[in-house]
Amino acid sequence: MDFWIAIPIIAFIVLAVIWGFRIARFGGTSGALFKSRITRTAGSLNVVNTPLELRVKVHVLGRAEPGWVGVEFERFNGDALQVSPMTLSKTEALALADLLKDAATSK
Repeated sequence: MDFWIAIPIIAFIVLAVIWGFRIARFGGTSGALFKSRITRTAGSLNVVNTPLELRVKVHVLGRAEPGWVGVEFERFNGDALQVSPMTLSKTEALALADLLKDAATSK
């Protein structure tokens, strides 16, 4: 019976150790989400037309291959903070920027 109680505790400890190792290896929680060190944060933007508080942060990632971009979405609903990462290659980031520019400038 004690064995079945110990399984979730052991699983939690293993996951906490893995997460702690990622935080130490990649230099923080955001780096751990992207599985890469963040070399520079290009900037952030607060989105006002959403029912939740939303902040979008853009990071330059220090992966072995140059040109990776990390986009971090932080949502806060008053009770909890939710962080979602998105990793883009240089080509994908430029294509997304072109789409956003096209949509913003169209009439």
